[in-house]
Amino acid sequence: MDIQPTPDQPIAWSLDPDRFPRAVSVELSDALWRALLQRARRSGRDISEIALELIDQQLSQGAAADPSADPVPGD
Repeated sequence: MDIQPTPDQPIAWSLDPDRFPRAVSVELSDALWRALLQRARRSGRDISEIALELIDQQLSQGAAADPSADPVPGD
């Protein structure tokens, strides 16, 4: 389907950066990598999924301990 703009109906669109996927790269110690790998093998889950869950748990615990703390400064 080819959509063509007209003078009375121009095509308007925009990108919403809040809807973009987010990515974070981290370097892990060998010991931490082995621990994540072992947990992934035991659970049958992906290492990335486990790492994200652990990060989320830590942020949630920090927010629970101090509800006034902003987990993402400047956000």
